[in-house]
Amino acid sequence: MVNITYLYNWLRENFEIGSSIVITPLRAYTNDVYKVETDKKYLLKIYGKNWRTKDEILFEVDLLDFQKSNKV
Repeated sequence: MVNITYLYNWLRENFEIGSSIVITPLRAYTNDVYKVETDKKYLLKIYGKNWRTKDEILFEVDLLDFQKSNKV
């Protein structure tokens, strides 16, 4: 699991999501999943090293986009 303080600072440095950030760990196993709340809600998934290929990750993102656009 990633250090929450490190993750908080990394999010602030790399994304324009505001300074009020609440990070809640949801799952830690082969990859970590966090709920990130600012004025909006996000899910952040951090894969373990060499767990998925870039193509596998892009497929997962496409699947999530499809589900969202179809209200699944």
